[in-house]
Amino acid sequence: GLDGESYKASYNAVRSGEQWTGEHMMKKKNGELIWVYAHISPIKNPAGKIINYLGVQEDITERKLAEEQLLQAKAKVERAEKAKSSLLANMSHEFRTPLISILGFSELLEFELTEKEQIEMIHAVQSGGKRLLNSLENILLLSHMESSNLKFAMKKINVISLLRSSVALYSQEAKQKSLTLEFDSPVREIIITSEEKYLSLIINNLLDNAIKFTINGGIKINAGYSFENNIEYALISVQDTGIGIAPEDQSQIFEAFRQASEGYNRNYEGFGLGLTIAQKTIHLMNGKITVQSTPNIGSIFTIWIPTDSSNKINLLLNKLFD
Repeated sequence: GLDGESYKASYNAVRSGEQWTGEHMMKKKNGELIWVYAHISPIKNPAGKIINYLGVQEDITERKLAEEQLLQAKAKVERAEKAKSSLLANMSHEFRTPLISILGFSELLEFELTEKEQIEMIHAVQSGGKRLLNSLENILLLSHMESSNLKFAMKKINVISLLRSSVALYSQEAKQKSLTLEFDSPVREIIITSEEKYLSLIINNLLDNAIKFTINGGIKINAGYSFENNIEYALISVQDTGIGIAPEDQSQIFEAFRQASEGYNRNYEGFGLGLTIAQKTIHLMNGKITVQSTPNIGSIFTIWIPTDSSNKINLLLNKLFD
């Protein structure tokens, strides 16, 4: 017979003269439980009185078992993803605290050193430490994204000031590789409402990649405004003279833990998280990130973030055309 809930629903429907269609579990004569898809219709005489019922049913046990297996597999994957995110977050926290101490003491030690060779060595320690700290911040941010715990503290920020801070942070690293690091902007300030911490991390990721993948030449950072589809954007571009990215590889560089050069023989260190973090975070800020790149020539990564003026323009246009 029908399982309790289905029996009640079908009974109430057909007794009131309506048709009933649904899925239910039933027991066969041999005691085996199966799933069926059923359609039950009342048969009425010319006077409209129900005189019989017509039922058609199909055994859907295999389909229901397959659905259950898919649900179990999905739940298993979700548990694994949750465990991975938790592990990454805990690992990042555990490493972050001692690493900050190492960086702090290395800065204090720098003031005590007088020999050029020793100062260069401590700069190498600081450079490696900052890169590792940036990687840990990326892992922590990615784990927050995957667990839906990412929260933005939005406020007005000056993009120009943010860029100057990032350039100062990476100037020593560029100098160690004999690369130029230039910043240029036609305006003194670009004010947007955004999450300062995460936007700074995105810019640092782009600068980190630019320095990492550039052997000769340098990196140039530009900032300005641009209009597209009646939207005003603040633009931040990071241009390098590095190895570039082949057209067939450009679609995969925004995937987590991926690099254009992969495998045991890849020449560049890193987790391959920087661009993933950049794209996902910028998307949450209603912006976008684009790339132009030519192998052996270099790359230009551009961040597009809607300005406060853009939001006002959209409100005005909506009022005009409502």
